Amino acid sequence: MKAKVMALCALAAVLAILSVVLAGSLEPAGQPQPTMHTLEQLYHRPIWPMLDKQFVDWPDNPRFAVCDDVYGDMVLDKETGLIWSRDANPFANPTQWIMAKIKCHSNFAWGNRRGWRLPTVEELSSLIGPGDPALPQGHPFTNVQSGYYWSSTNYKTSALDHAWAVLMTTGTFEVTSKDKTESHYFWPVRGGSGPETRVW
Repeated sequence: MKAKVMALCALAAVLAILSVVLAGSLEPAGQPQPTMHTLEQLYHRPIWPMLDKQFVDWPDNPRFAVCDDVYGDMVLDKETGLIWSRDANPFANPTQWIMAKIKCHSNFAWGNRRGWRLPTVEELSSLIGPGDPALPQGHPFTNVQSGYYWSSTNYKTSALDHAWAVLMTTGTFEVTSKDKTESHYFWPVRGGSGPETRVW
């Protein structure tokens, strides 16, 4: 009996030694690496992979990253997380509000993606800056028109026949209501909170 107990103790000692050998040193291999990133590090990531797309930081303004795509270039705004068509006037001609909404939803597959929509008035206003036209300096967008752009936000009238629009003229920032039967430019966006449901 005593011999059996001694044998078991010896086996336990051998297993303990083996576990230490196999596990290796308990000391850390090097300095611990940070698990959090600063906003500066996140803001200046050179490449932003998104599934099969790749957005690369725009050198003239790191707020934006650009995806050059055969189906239409897209721009990621890292400040808001929204994705815009790089062409700010992809349908060429101004149109009425309801047709602008329909074209964004049904006839637009920029970057070979669906789910585009008219931006809300806040989303559209977030692009306004001191540049020429009224966008942030060094922006990557093309074909920006000097005129009003439709938002999806309804203006509070009894007939709901007006919507908010944003003026992109150089040096001017104006948000105003426009009759939905008027023809204005529109700029598709993707992501964010989705279609506008408020009236104000």
